[in-house]
Amino acid sequence: SSVVESQSDESAVESEEPEEDGTKLSTITENTYYNKTCGFTMTFPDNWKNNMYIIESDEFTGPAISFFEKSNYDVDESGFMFRIWTSKAEIESGNNTRNMGSIVDSDGNRIFIACNTPSDVQCDITSETLSSNYSNVSVNREDVIKSVVFDADREYNPPVDENGIILSTAE
Repeated sequence: SSVVESQSDESAVESEEPEEDGTKLSTITENTYYNKTCGFTMTFPDNWKNNMYIIESDEFTGPAISFFEKSNYDVDESGFMFRIWTSKAEIESGNNTRNMGSIVDSDGNRIFIACNTPSDVQCDITSETLSSNYSNVSVNREDVIKSVVFDADREYNPPVDENGIILSTAE
Protein backbone atom coordinates (compact mmCIF):
# COMPACT_ATOMS: atom_id res chain seq x y z
CA SER A 1 0.00 0.00 0.00
CA SER A 2 1.12 3.55 -0.50
CA VAL A 3 2.12 6.03 2.15
CA VAL A 4 0.42 9.28 3.12
CA GLU A 5 3.26 11.66 3.91
CA SER A 6 2.45 14.67 5.99
CA GLN A 7 3.69 18.03 4.80
CA SER A 8 5.18 16.79 1.55
CA ASP A 9 2.92 14.44 -0.44
CA GLU A 10 -0.36 16.22 -1.10
CA SER A 11 -1.53 13.61 -3.63
CA ALA A 12 -1.91 10.84 -1.04
CA VAL A 13 -4.71 12.56 0.88
CA GLU A 14 -7.72 14.59 -0.09
CA SER A 15 -6.71 17.93 1.48
CA GLU A 16 -8.39 21.23 1.94
CA GLU A 17 -6.40 24.47 1.96
CA PRO A 18 -4.83 25.23 5.37
CA GLU A 19 -6.81 27.60 7.57
CA GLU A 20 -5.35 31.00 8.48
CA ASP A 21 -3.97 29.49 11.71
CA GLY A 22 -2.11 26.81 9.71
CA THR A 23 -4.54 24.00 10.57
CA LYS A 24 -4.83 21.45 7.75
CA LEU A 25 -7.70 18.97 7.38
CA SER A 26 -7.20 15.86 5.21
CA THR A 27 -9.22 12.72 4.54
CA ILE A 28 -7.42 9.41 5.10
CA THR A 29 -7.25 7.73 1.69
CA GLU A 30 -4.38 5.27 2.24
CA ASN A 31 -3.42 2.62 4.81
CA THR A 32 -0.15 4.23 5.88
CA TYR A 33 0.55 7.73 7.16
CA TYR A 34 3.97 9.32 7.66
CA ASN A 35 4.49 12.45 9.72
CA LYS A 36 7.77 14.09 8.78
CA THR A 37 7.75 16.61 11.65
CA CYS A 38 7.33 14.02 14.41
CA GLY A 39 9.23 11.28 12.56
CA PHE A 40 6.75 8.41 12.71
CA THR A 41 4.69 6.13 10.50
CA MET A 42 1.33 4.64 11.45
CA THR A 43 -0.95 2.13 9.76
CA PHE A 44 -4.73 2.38 9.30
CA PRO A 45 -7.24 -0.42 8.73
CA ASP A 46 -9.23 -0.38 5.47
CA ASN A 47 -12.38 0.87 7.23
CA TRP A 48 -10.60 4.13 8.09
CA LYS A 49 -10.05 5.04 4.43
CA ASN A 50 -12.45 7.81 3.39
CA ASN A 51 -14.10 7.63 6.85
CA MET A 52 -11.56 9.56 8.91
CA TYR A 53 -10.03 13.03 8.96
CA ILE A 54 -6.48 13.92 9.96
CA ILE A 55 -6.22 17.45 11.30
CA GLU A 56 -2.68 18.80 11.59
CA SER A 57 -2.25 21.88 13.73
CA ASP A 58 -0.09 23.65 16.31
CA GLU A 59 -2.92 23.95 18.82
CA PHE A 60 -1.02 22.62 21.83
CA THR A 61 2.66 22.96 22.70
CA GLY A 62 3.84 22.10 19.19
CA PRO A 63 2.66 20.09 16.21
CA ALA A 64 -0.48 18.02 16.86
CA ILE A 65 -2.11 15.40 14.65
CA SER A 66 -5.76 14.72 15.50
CA PHE A 67 -8.01 11.98 14.15
CA PHE A 68 -11.79 12.36 13.78
CA GLU A 69 -14.54 10.12 12.40
CA LYS A 70 -15.64 12.00 9.28
CA SER A 71 -19.48 11.88 9.39
CA ASN A 72 -19.63 13.11 13.00
CA TYR A 73 -17.05 15.83 12.36
CA ASP A 74 -18.99 17.01 9.31
CA VAL A 75 -22.17 17.41 11.42
CA ASP A 76 -20.83 19.17 14.51
CA GLU A 77 -17.03 18.74 14.65
CA SER A 78 -17.35 15.76 17.02
CA GLY A 79 -16.05 12.25 16.31
CA PHE A 80 -12.68 12.70 18.10
CA MET A 81 -10.67 9.43 18.14
CA PHE A 82 -7.21 10.45 19.38
CA ARG A 83 -4.46 13.05 19.09
CA ILE A 84 -0.70 12.74 18.90
CA TRP A 85 1.02 15.93 20.04
CA THR A 86 4.44 17.23 20.91
CA SER A 87 6.08 19.29 23.61
CA LYS A 88 9.55 20.61 24.39
CA ALA A 89 9.04 19.42 28.00
CA GLU A 90 8.52 15.84 29.16
CA ILE A 91 4.87 14.78 29.14
CA GLU A 92 3.37 12.93 32.09
CA SER A 93 1.08 9.96 31.44
CA GLY A 94 -2.35 9.88 33.05
CA ASN A 95 -6.06 10.54 32.42
CA ASN A 96 -6.19 9.36 28.81
CA THR A 97 -2.72 10.77 28.00
CA ARG A 98 0.15 8.41 27.17
CA ASN A 99 3.79 9.39 27.03
CA MET A 100 5.14 7.96 23.77
CA GLY A 101 8.76 8.89 24.44
CA SER A 102 10.92 11.45 22.67
CA ILE A 103 12.84 11.93 19.44
CA VAL A 104 15.39 14.38 18.16
CA ASP A 105 13.77 16.42 15.38
CA SER A 106 15.40 17.36 12.09
CA ASP A 107 16.77 20.55 13.71
CA GLY A 108 18.49 18.58 16.51
CA ASN A 109 15.93 19.48 19.20
CA ARG A 110 14.50 16.82 21.52
CA ILE A 111 10.71 16.73 21.33
CA PHE A 112 8.44 14.69 23.57
CA ILE A 113 5.46 12.94 22.05
CA ALA A 114 2.17 12.01 23.71
CA CYS A 115 -1.15 10.54 22.66
CA ASN A 116 -4.49 11.32 24.21
CA THR A 117 -7.86 9.68 23.70
CA PRO A 118 -11.34 10.87 24.64
CA SER A 119 -12.77 10.07 28.06
CA ASP A 120 -16.22 9.40 26.60
CA VAL A 121 -18.02 8.70 23.31
CA GLN A 122 -17.52 11.57 20.87
CA CYS A 123 -20.63 11.29 18.71
CA ASP A 124 -24.37 11.94 18.67
CA ILE A 125 -25.67 8.80 20.39
CA THR A 126 -29.24 9.75 19.45
CA SER A 127 -28.38 9.25 15.77
CA GLU A 128 -28.14 5.56 14.90
CA THR A 129 -26.10 6.36 11.78
CA LEU A 130 -23.59 8.68 13.47
CA SER A 131 -23.26 6.39 16.48
CA SER A 132 -22.69 3.36 14.24
CA ASN A 133 -20.15 5.21 12.08
CA TYR A 134 -18.18 6.27 15.16
CA SER A 135 -18.33 2.79 16.67
CA ASN A 136 -17.20 1.11 13.44
CA VAL A 137 -13.91 3.02 13.35
CA SER A 138 -13.32 3.39 17.10
CA VAL A 139 -12.89 -0.37 17.54
CA ASN A 140 -9.57 -0.01 15.67
CA ARG A 141 -8.25 2.98 17.66
CA GLU A 142 -5.85 1.03 19.90
CA ASP A 143 -4.44 -0.97 16.97
CA VAL A 144 -3.74 2.28 15.09
CA ILE A 145 -2.03 3.83 18.14
CA LYS A 146 0.05 0.67 18.63
CA SER A 147 1.09 0.80 14.95
CA VAL A 148 3.21 3.95 15.47
CA VAL A 149 6.84 3.34 14.45
CA PHE A 150 9.43 6.07 14.86
CA ASP A 151 12.09 6.74 12.22
CA ALA A 152 15.14 4.54 12.66
CA ASP A 153 17.50 7.38 11.75
CA ARG A 154 16.29 9.62 14.57
CA GLU A 155 17.42 9.34 18.16
CA TYR A 156 14.35 7.87 19.89
CA ASN A 157 13.96 7.35 23.64
CA PRO A 158 10.95 5.22 24.59
CA PRO A 159 8.91 6.09 27.69
CA VAL A 160 9.99 4.46 30.96
CA ASP A 161 8.12 3.89 34.20
CA GLU A 162 9.27 5.00 37.66
CA ASN A 163 11.53 1.91 37.86
CA GLY A 164 13.21 2.66 34.53
CA ILE A 165 11.38 -0.15 32.72
CA ILE A 166 10.69 0.64 29.07
CA LEU A 167 7.00 0.95 28.22
CA SER A 168 5.55 0.45 24.77
CA THR A 169 4.26 3.58 23.02
CA ALA A 170 0.70 2.31 23.39
CA GLU A 171 0.64 1.94 27.19
